Amino acid sequence: MNASHEIWVHDVDPLHGIGGVIPPAAGRTVIRIDRTWPTMSVASEIQSKAHATGGASVLWFVFHASTANASLTEAEGGWEDYLFGGLSELGRDGVFSSNVAAFGLALRGLFSDSIRLLACGAAARWNGMEICRRLAFHSQTVVIASQDSQEYTTNARGEIDVGVWEGRVFKFLPNGEAVEWFVGPTASGSMAPTRSVMPRVTGR
Repeated sequence: MNASHEIWVHDVDPLHGIGGVIPPAAGRTVIRIDRTWPTMSVASEIQSKAHATGGASVLWFVFHASTANASLTEAEGGWEDYLFGGLSELGRDGVFSSNVAAFGLALRGLFSDSIRLLACGAAARWNGMEICRRLAFHSQTVVIASQDSQEYTTNARGEIDVGVWEGRVFKFLPNGEAVEWFVGPTASGSMAPTRSVMPRVTGR
């Protein structure tokens, strides 16, 4: 297992994707997809890249998620509460209860550290939480995702800096258990996180 390598899946769809580019760095492979990619083709490409490098430590997914039926409530700490979460808008088909087992199994044994879902509401409500749990179980890999909106910045070269997580972040363990990892610095009434998953950019 290549403990220093990371694979990033970046949705660059012109209508629905994340603008900018993932900056090149030593030990980083970027897979650029759009909404025409069948979801299992995304998994196959990840497999191919991971096998080519002898495995990897972290898999990042950078994509937009739906904000349908969002509401702002004091009970939710003032955050948008998303109806849909998880990987429902990855590629052409999305990852749902019908295919999360196959998708997770395709990633099993490839990543020594974690799979990280950088999308708004990826762990939101019961459905996002459930997809994250199942992904962790079937891939036998820790999955990290937030229930809340995520923010990105780009520099003058158009390079994306995902920064630290926003909101309530959960770690989903390979046994399917979900544990709160930290609450981000921008959530109402929260403390600054004690641990960060800000990506390490090497080779600069």
